[in-house]
Amino acid sequence: MIRYLSVVLLAAAAHSPALAQTDLPHQAPALPPDPLPVTDGSPFVVYPVRDGVFMISGPAANVAVMVGREGVLLVDSGPLADAPGLLREVRRLSPKPVLYILLTNGDVDHVGGNTIMPGLTDDLVVANERPEIVDGFGAVPTLAHEGVMNALIEDGATEGLPTLTFFVQHKDIYFNGQPVSLIHAPGHTAGDSMIMFRRADVIAAGDIYTPDRYPQIDTARGGSITAYLDSLNQLIGLTIPEFNQQGGTFVIPGHGRLSDEGDIQHYRDMVTFIRDRVAAQIERGHTLEQTIAARPSYDYDALYGADAGEEFVRQVYLSLMAEAGQ
Repeated sequence: MIRYLSVVLLAAAAHSPALAQTDLPHQAPALPPDPLPVTDGSPFVVYPVRDGVFMISGPAANVAVMVGREGVLLVDSGPLADAPGLLREVRRLSPKPVLYILLTNGDVDHVGGNTIMPGLTDDLVVANERPEIVDGFGAVPTLAHEGVMNALIEDGATEGLPTLTFFVQHKDIYFNGQPVSLIHAPGHTAGDSMIMFRRADVIAAGDIYTPDRYPQIDTARGGSITAYLDSLNQLIGLTIPEFNQQGGTFVIPGHGRLSDEGDIQHYRDMVTFIRDRVAAQIERGHTLEQTIAARPSYDYDALYGADAGEEFVRQVYLSLMAEAGQ
């Protein structure tokens, strides 16, 4: 019956100009936004992602910025040396004060600016919008998972520490008219988080997704290849493509290009292939040196580098052995 109806409809379309000219609506390919004009001498490139959320791509790492009627929110503060230049780019987007810094992890290229960011933001004050004392600390409220605080304290840090931490799966705030969620996503370290701008449909993934390089599994800080893949799959579960696995939810990585779900799926597959190959070497009783010699990352080293591939294989091997209690 279905086949008969299909034949009838096709025949009708062939004899009806109106039906014959009716096609599916044209869907343009989803493309990333064009960057803003680069300031002379600036190493930063600014991309307007969506609905007041921007990606500032710096020489060391990416920083996500959300601007709106209340003020400015930063995801990570970048390395210390880049903080003044970063704030100059923020000034291009909004004259309002920085009222939140959300941290994706505790690496120096993501938190280095914490120590001087409050002082640099003083000249962004508009009227009386920024109180002298914020949450009792006299600084910009800085939110992170408790794993970030623990790692920084273990490293001997006494400045630039988070002012607020969380230990649950999600920590939510409401800022500039939209919900913002901090989502615990361990793997690179034990304290990694992704930041989701729910109304804008943009996610700052931190170092859980770095399309310009192999992942870094910092086992000394609680990193785990299994947790990393779980977090990558969680990120994919939060993204929704617009058309043909492109567009839709935009993802700002800790390093590398602005991405969508299809990009992350390819990256997840690469990490999975290498993890499985290393696991197979371990099952055969091969040592770390034998596993590295087998070059499990060989077909991806052209993208990310042979030396980096060897280091990633080393990290995966040590992570899997630690998970197995060996």
